Amino acid sequence: MIVLDASAVVEAITDVGARGQQVREVMMGDGDWAMPAHGPTEVANALRGLRLARLTTDEEFRGQLALLQRMELVLFPVSPLLSRVADLAMNATAYDAAYLVLGEVLEARVLTTDRKLATVPGTHADVHVVAIG
Repeated sequence: MIVLDASAVVEAITDVGARGQQVREVMMGDGDWAMPAHGPTEVANALRGLRLARLTTDEEFRGQLALLQRMELVLFPVSPLLSRVADLAMNATAYDAAYLVLGEVLEARVLTTDRKLATVPGTHADVHVVAIG
């Protein structure tokens, strides 16, 4: 199982170039995808941001959301993670900490495009960063 953070899913859905391909390859290497329950909402909001910035069309936005809906994600409730999220609160947002804590609990790699997740002090999550740019 691999924990997907929102940045990785957005990249996998929207980037048709080398970056998106790299994320998709890592994802396909482990077809069991986990996210905290807030993950799809965070992805949808990022996709909305791309739409509002007119970087995607309405048709593309709706297609991206449909693809997100079809992804076979195992979603985990956030409430049981909150005590550990609190431990990381001084160094990570609650959103980011939830991905890291889920990785710790599941003993699974966390896939992200966000370099700062790999440097959060106090976590022992195995963070795999797919570099962008």
